Amino acid sequence: MTFNGAGVRDTARTLKIGINTVIRTLKKLSPRRITSSPVAHADVALICKLSQQWSFVGSKARQHWLWYVYNTKTGGVLAYTFGPRTDETLS
Repeated sequence: MTFNGAGVRDTARTLKIGINTVIRTLKKLSPRRITSSPVAHADVALICKLSQQWSFVGSKARQHWLWYVYNTKTGGVLAYTFGPRTDETLS
């Protein structure tokens, strides 16, 4: 749901679970970085968008980012990363 622009509270309300459950689940996701395209040798043009959301975990001093790239035609997620709200997470 976070890939569709829903925040942590929206996700918790929709799924009828606690906010802490949503945050705990997001924290368990291991960051995945895509270094090569799965269609690297194909002559395909991908049109995609980069989006982000951020929230804090426990206190505002522990801010986290969720960045994701998705294909605008299919809606499929191409890559994502979740981590502290720093420039290193973005790169």
